[in-house]
Amino acid sequence: NMCDEELLLCQNGGTCYQSQRCVCPPEFKGVLCQQPGCEGGQDCSGAPAPRLPAVPLLICGLLAHRLLLSLATFASH
Repeated sequence: NMCDEELLLCQNGGTCYQSQRCVCPPEFKGVLCQQPGCEGGQDCSGAPAPRLPAVPLLICGLLAHRLLLSLATFASH
């Protein structure tokens, strides 16, 4: 199952559909709705789209989650 995983949540207002995929708003695309949906580096209003490094953010999220799990496990012993 794709988007029912805690770390694979739909972004930018996307919604999880049948725990299989994200349904993105029109201005976003990508597996997790992480990319601007309009072409040419523009957002749908015509303004330059912000560049967010999706992969580093995902990696940081994964590392933070692991750290929290480790701390919770350590604290419970």
